[in-house]
Amino acid sequence: MLSSFSPQAVIFTKNPSYWQAGLPKVDKLDFPAFDSNTSANLALEQGTLDWGGNFVQDIQKAYIDKDPATNHFWDAPVQTETLIPNLTVFRSTTWPSARPSRSPCTGRSSRLSARTASSRRCRGLAR
Repeated sequence: MLSSFSPQAVIFTKNPSYWQAGLPKVDKLDFPAFDSNTSANLALEQGTLDWGGNFVQDIQKAYIDKDPATNHFWDAPVQTETLIPNLTVFRSTTWPSARPSRSPCTGRSSRLSARTASSRRCRGLAR
């Protein structure tokens, strides 16, 4: 559930009325917003972020070497990959099922796709 929205962060919290008891297992997701790549990198280097999609100059020295057992990175071969929640109404004539009042990310298939894409095993991070 959307808990709060501000220029500094978007925060989602667990829905107490979720249809599957005991799920989701994450109580809160905090998506901080940064005014520059420099401030985002500083937060990543200081360990206040769990993951990020920003460019990090000399990532080995700035991030990995600080805690090699925990800190890892994956570099997309073609472009930056990141998960950005679509919280707006999607208005497009090119989307196959476009309706002015419907977001493409509200259906069950979209939720399953997002869950699969973010799973540790799919990202190659499973141990």
